[in-house]
Amino acid sequence: MEFGVLGPLVVRGDGEAMRLTSAKQQTLLAALLCHANTPVSLERLMEALWEKPPASAAANLRLYVHRLRRALQAPERITSHGSGYVLAVQPGELDADRFGELAAEAGRARKAADLNRAGELLAEALALWRGKAYGDIAQTPLIRESAARLEEERLRAVEERADIDLALGRHGEVVPELTLLVDEHPYREVLRRHLMLALYRSGRQSEALEVFRRTRALLMEELGIEPGPELRLLHEAMLRGETDLWSSPRPSSPHPSPPVPRELPAGTYGFTGRADAIEALDAALAGDHAGTGAPAALTVIAGPAGVGKTALGVHWAQRITHRFPNGQLYLNLRGYSAEPPLRPLEALTALLRALGTPPQRMPSDTAQAAALYRSLMAGRRMLVLLDNAASAEQVRPLLPGAVGCLVVVTSRNRLSGLIVREGARRVTLDVLTPVEARELFVSFLGERRVASEPEAVAEVAELCGRLPLALRIAAARLADRPLQRIAHYAAELAEGNRLAALEIAGDSGTAVRAALEESYETLAPEERRMFRLLGIAPGMDFTVEAAAAASDRSADQTARLLDRLSAAHLLEERVPGRFAFHDLVRLYAQAQARVEDSDDERGEAVRRVYRWYLSGAESAADLLYSHVLRWAATYGNPATRVSPAGGPRVADQVDGQRGGNRADRGDGERVRG
Repeated sequence: MEFGVLGPLVVRGDGEAMRLTSAKQQTLLAALLCHANTPVSLERLMEALWEKPPASAAANLRLYVHRLRRALQAPERITSHGSGYVLAVQPGELDADRFGELAAEAGRARKAADLNRAGELLAEALALWRGKAYGDIAQTPLIRESAARLEEERLRAVEERADIDLALGRHGEVVPELTLLVDEHPYREVLRRHLMLALYRSGRQSEALEVFRRTRALLMEELGIEPGPELRLLHEAMLRGETDLWSSPRPSSPHPSPPVPRELPAGTYGFTGRADAIEALDAALAGDHAGTGAPAALTVIAGPAGVGKTALGVHWAQRITHRFPNGQLYLNLRGYSAEPPLRPLEALTALLRALGTPPQRMPSDTAQAAALYRSLMAGRRMLVLLDNAASAEQVRPLLPGAVGCLVVVTSRNRLSGLIVREGARRVTLDVLTPVEARELFVSFLGERRVASEPEAVAEVAELCGRLPLALRIAAARLADRPLQRIAHYAAELAEGNRLAALEIAGDSGTAVRAALEESYETLAPEERRMFRLLGIAPGMDFTVEAAAAASDRSADQTARLLDRLSAAHLLEERVPGRFAFHDLVRLYAQAQARVEDSDDERGEAVRRVYRWYLSGAESAADLLYSHVLRWAATYGNPATRVSPAGGPRVADQVDGQRGGNRADRGDGERVRG
């Protein structure tokens, strides 16, 4: 059996959580765990259960003990002892005991000058914490005292681990975590001393001195006291520039401390909007409790080419680096690129190299490399940004097994397999809103120029389909021509070749066409053909049946192809059962159709769609105007009246519902065209 009090109260038997159905049961168990293996008097137990014990408190307490024994399925665990009860807990069953043992072992390792081992033990001890001790159980004096004691032990372990990190020379690595801890515990001078020293040794002397200034102001204003002597002496030594502050004892262990990678690329200039997406990402991170001992978190940012997935991934990752002090890894998987996609072994080799693995220890087998990668990530709080993934299979070997790590994946594919098997959270990006598109133009052109032609700015944004890549290219081209009116550029886009216009001269890779081509090249031949033919099909959107007519395929085959195109974000299902292109994607599909399909093939595809629509219209007319003589559609063959490509027979469908019979309606003779 396992008991967890370093966070919300949990009990597990045979690895499965046991349910304690009432608040009284939880409080009683918590009170007994506060003094596990030690008798707790009836008086203290009643104080824990009731603010003012009723006259029947003793009898009720016995009933609660009986119910708790039954819930634990181990009556022998709780026994009477004098005027109280005692809960028997075996070694290793209570996480608070395990925490204490690890902290004590870390102390012994430090005394033996094995700082690396001491730091590892403290990290393992702190990983046991899942939140506030005892969670939200009523904080009666007995439980409150125990929770306060455990919290103090936790903070001492945090301070000890930070001190060891400083001794090992990990100055820059601990700054983000210490900054957060100082904000959470503003009166703990040991944390402030560690932060000052970490900043100073990182070459940030002015910031270190500013920490002391703020500390002194806080203590004087809130408590009316000066900082303690250790903090004052450190401050004075920094002012004098004493060289001893730069020295730190080296560990006697022969194993060097692992590197702290900081691989996130620079953020995208003029990043704007995405408030809803950032809120969803924050919520996913909070829900997975990354860094607090929960399973490794996995988030997918999906969307079409040019929608800004990488920009959002980098922007958000940079906002949360303080939560992952052991480093941040970045890898472009090249899933949609002119270069071949990274194979899992290539990706693992790059990650292992960033984690300090020497060439002679680099595995040549994917499974061995993945195992070494998971081992190196264990016990570390790291963020991994896997950009431009092609498939779930490409990502899976790169997922750390360690708790406290966060993996962010960007992809043009929905990566539904990661949702199903790995429990990933997905955030899907759409184009920018009109307001966000305007903000992007302001970041490139300035408020004055944008405000001088608001209608033209809005028109350019719509001609770009509010796709971030297209908007950036358009804004950059306008910035290159400061004297050009925005309205003239809007006219150029509307009248000319829009895809050709949306690229940067001399940088063919920065173009909407290039981005769409990368997505197109990953499609199977049958998917490419469907994509091209739908681009030239009449109408702004289409059903599965209309797409089947365009491609001359069955509805089942077509539905599968449409699903794959939607998964690749080349199509959008804007309403159930109806699919549509983004404007720029449609232009690209039409351009590819002109290059790869003959005039006859394109013409026949369009005719098949028109025949399908005409068939549906005639079927409706048969039902609604059966008494009227009219010219019948011939579908290009005067001798045959057939519904092509499985076209809709509206009359048949409605007759089936109404029980009608067209043969009994006396339609009379029809005139055929």
